[in-house]
Amino acid sequence: MPDSHPSFLDFPPVTLDDWRAQAERELRGTPLARLRTRLHDGIELAPLYTPADRSPAAEDARAVLLAASKFTETRARPWRVVGEYRHPSPHAVHAALRADGPQELSWLGASLVLDHRLAAGFAPAGVATGLVLETLEDVAAVTPRDLVEAGCQSTIVAGCLAEPIIAALVGLSGSAAVRADPLGAWARFGALGIPVERALAELPAAPEHGWIARASGVPYHDAGATPALELALALTTALEYLRALVSRDVPLETAVQSVELELAVDRDLFTSLAKLRAARLLWARVLARCGAAATPVTICARGSWREQARLDPESNLLRATTQAFAAVVGGADELVVPPFDDAFGAGAGAFSRRIARNIQLLLREEAHLDRVADPAGGSWYAESLTDQLARAAWRHVQVIEEAGGVRSALRAGAIQGWIADADAEARARVGRAALAITGVNRYPQLGAPAFTPRRDPAPRPAEVNARVIPISPGEAPRASPG
Repeated sequence: MPDSHPSFLDFPPVTLDDWRAQAERELRGTPLARLRTRLHDGIELAPLYTPADRSPAAEDARAVLLAASKFTETRARPWRVVGEYRHPSPHAVHAALRADGPQELSWLGASLVLDHRLAAGFAPAGVATGLVLETLEDVAAVTPRDLVEAGCQSTIVAGCLAEPIIAALVGLSGSAAVRADPLGAWARFGALGIPVERALAELPAAPEHGWIARASGVPYHDAGATPALELALALTTALEYLRALVSRDVPLETAVQSVELELAVDRDLFTSLAKLRAARLLWARVLARCGAAATPVTICARGSWREQARLDPESNLLRATTQAFAAVVGGADELVVPPFDDAFGAGAGAFSRRIARNIQLLLREEAHLDRVADPAGGSWYAESLTDQLARAAWRHVQVIEEAGGVRSALRAGAIQGWIADADAEARARVGRAALAITGVNRYPQLGAPAFTPRRDPAPRPAEVNARVIPISPGEAPRASPG
């Protein structure tokens, strides 16, 4: 019986020129160039991608990305599901950890984020934006021994306070990872309670204990940075940390293992996943320039805070799902999905924490996204976008390094100015609905009660040891002289 199903072989081959001709006929005089989309940082999207759009370095990039994937010959190794805890009270965090503890603690992580003011080295004041640790008992409360023994690793995001927190853990014989990010705390809050040089000199370099530095682009993303600028700032921060560690005679191999990256993921699916892929490629370039052996970097992804809707917060669940999918497909090693009511302030409730956690579990246990290495690889669109983002970010890296690095660029106000410009452009696009945000400028829930977004308190002038303009979530002030 003959096969009645059509085959692709039954159709004549179509060339790219044929497609262009047909597209021009359909457009009825509109230039084909109108189908191209211009993004930030000079990035341009084409209406159609072919093998000709692949970068000449695509195969080398593929090798880097596959080498970084956590796969063995026998099984997949999933990303680490991380829950974020920001309640000011250590005892409330202790209770939340116990309430949230699932049966399989071996793959659950808890990110304990300090109050922004405390992370910058100042005494807590006003409305806390995160966890407040003041005593040994506080540290013990948020690192309960039985949960640690069950496999749940807590990570204290310490800003410039890594050294005293590590000392407290040693005194308690406790077990918790610690992430130091003094430059991130400085950028977010606008000042440090200790000299920046001292904060860099105190960077931990004990990867065997999980006491390392985290170079985060999230403070800049939250303030309005473009994806390429955020990536560049994370990389140049990592360079500052590597230099600081090597200057203390830390072996280069240990220094490389003592730095990880943190990047934001937002509702722009392909740009977010391409940003994570580009981060790995640029990290490989940084190590090659430093003369270090090729070592995959740990990438921590966090769902975007600046995209949280203040009205109709349930719409944040849609964005959170997209963010999580982008992070996983982009190759994140660990992922924080923010609770859908995160914009209400520190201390999300048990229900919203559970939903945030379950988004990741659905992607892992039902969609099986942990079973593919670099799933975006082979997509001409994703590879082209990755290449463009990497090139744009590297241009920013060169400008920042020529300005003397992140510290000098922050002091000069250059970074604040770039972010202010990007933020103003994004706000204008949101204002005219050119940038759609469900629940904000598309399908808003009219009549819903408003709430006040979280803000960092400004330091008193006497506390500022280096004049840097604060970069706070949702508000990036321009530079001023000084």
